[in-house]
Amino acid sequence: MKRKLLVWLIAGASVLMHNHIYAQEEQEGADVYLEEYTDEFQENFFEALKQKGIQNYDRAVDLFLKCKQLEPNNSVVDYELGKALYAR
Repeated sequence: MKRKLLVWLIAGASVLMHNHIYAQEEQEGADVYLEEYTDEFQENFFEALKQKGIQNYDRAVDLFLKCKQLEPNNSVVDYELGKALYAR
């Protein structure tokens, strides 16, 4: 009986420790992911999407070009810029 209780306690403790370690890794991963993008990029990108949504394509193109300067290898910016240029 004591052996079963000991096994359950060890199993429970290992599960709790695993969850705690996983939560820490997940938090650190989220912080690193958010640091990849600057506030300036996000503000310009989402403002450009908004302008494109209200059919202000000239303004949207200007903002997408600013995003392109900030992150030249971002394919999403290329795609959205192309759509805005085509719609203009």
